[in-house]
Amino acid sequence: MVKVWDIIWHNEPFHWAIAFVLIIATIIELYTLWQYWLSECGTTGASIKFLSNLKNGKNVKILDKIRPWLKEHLKTDDLNRIKQQFQQDSNFILIKVSICLSPPNTS
Repeated sequence: MVKVWDIIWHNEPFHWAIAFVLIIATIIELYTLWQYWLSECGTTGASIKFLSNLKNGKNVKILDKIRPWLKEHLKTDDLNRIKQQFQQDSNFILIKVSICLSPPNTS
């Protein structure tokens, strides 16, 4: 293994530059993934928690953070309509499924 590493790494400025760019690119990629998760999946998680609390009969208030998610996925952010729909069907019917809830595409 050491012999292979000695063939690859020559401790030259070009190799250090490549290593530096690789580290910076990895940090940027992880940061971007984290931001995406917070914007998409964080809102979905908060919305699911809100709907679970509503389903369990807890007194809930719609947060400004989840209002757009409810409009997009339930087609309403009116708390009374959401409660009526749940009482009628005993479920929440999603008009659009969030990408965080869909199974990964393995094909």
